Amino acid sequence: MKLIAGFIIGVVLVTIAFIHFYWAFGGDWGKDSAIPTDRKGVKRIQPGPVDCLLVGLFLLLCTANTFMGIGMLRLFVSQTIVTWGLWGTAFIFGLRAIGDFKYIGFFKRINDTEFGKRDTSLYSPLCLLLSLLCLVIVMM
Repeated sequence: MKLIAGFIIGVVLVTIAFIHFYWAFGGDWGKDSAIPTDRKGVKRIQPGPVDCLLVGLFLLLCTANTFMGIGMLRLFVSQTIVTWGLWGTAFIFGLRAIGDFKYIGFFKRINDTEFGKRDTSLYSPLCLLLSLLCLVIVMM
């Protein structure tokens, strides 16, 4: 179970990381529907190339930590740090699933925008799944 959870996390996070790298280097496919907007269509954040690059690198770091947690990757990192990293990843994705109570997450108030609909049907459930899978790895 631990191996399957880690593999799912890895595939998802590497895919999302490469999408962020694509955006960082000028791509725009899917970017508009991945940014929260208000009901008038005004973007609530304006991520630049550096922001996208940093998110992509963070996602790859989470992937590497997950692979260390399931024993697929061996680096000179203590098991304590790996465990804390998995707890941190679970916490971050759990918070993302809960959201800010206005534009993102399961408890958002503005959910009738393009982003809001995708967040309800895809982004938030995926974040919750990633959080739970990290907990599976930590607990096993």
